[in-house]
Amino acid sequence: MTTLFVLSVIEPSPLFRGMMQRVLFEVSAGVFVGRLSKRNIDKIWDEAVRHCRVAVGVFVAKNEAGFLCRTHGDSSREVVDNYGIQLIRLMDRKHQKCPASEESSAGA
Repeated sequence: MTTLFVLSVIEPSPLFRGMMQRVLFEVSAGVFVGRLSKRNIDKIWDEAVRHCRVAVGVFVAKNEAGFLCRTHGDSSREVVDNYGIQLIRLMDRKHQKCPASEESSAGA
């Protein structure tokens, strides 16, 4: 069974870009879309981690949101699981901490 997969990468190696163009559509620079099996999604994700500075993968899943996210690399965003629902936490660039968590600890 195949599922929709979206992969966004920053600074992919030429080798990785060539591999992705054989199995996925590059709809914009660094944004790849296609239908793949879960096994192939995992293989492509492993290659993205190896060959790209930053990668974000989104694929269909049987959960409340209907999709799951994976992230890799230096990013100002972090995927956080909150009781089975993935949320995106914006990180403070200087300290790589969530500003909201600093406020809650300061008030205690």
